Amino acid sequence: MSIEILNMEFYNDYLPVISADDYYKEHVTKYLYDHPECGKYLYVYNEEVPEASGVKLALDTPDDYKKITSIIKILGDDHINANLSKVINAWKQV
Repeated sequence: MSIEILNMEFYNDYLPVISADDYYKEHVTKYLYDHPECGKYLYVYNEEVPEASGVKLALDTPDDYKKITSIIKILGDDHINANLSKVINAWKQV
């Protein structure tokens, strides 16, 4: 499992180039991976919750939406503060 966090000002500098290519429109951060000259990046590896490896939590399809909605319901009112371990435990229940 991976997440991508971008500084919006940095991203906005490349938005015109990314928007001009249909492939990169769908996979916006892929442009930055394919063009390392764009700037600095940092990989952070999850070593605390190894069972998260391979878990897909992207919201790309209606089925993804249903699954994520179910996870949020399991996590309850405090879902916004749930750590990765709690999210994975909820994911296992869906």
